[in-house]
Amino acid sequence: GATLALAESVAGQGSLTLCAPDEMAAGIQVSGNHISPAKEGDQVHAVGTLVHQGRSSHIWN
Repeated sequence: GATLALAESVAGQGSLTLCAPDEMAAGIQVSGNHISPAKEGDQVHAVGTLVHQGRSSHIWN
């Protein structure tokens, strides 16, 4: 749910920074594993790391 939406947002914003002004970014696949839950009131911090930058696709961790 929310964790994967956050991951998609971080990767999408990262890809947008790599796109030319006339290009756009669109997510094509998201997968993840939940390690531990965040509890109400917790702060969540997300970092995206570019693993692969191809001509027409990017892979982020």
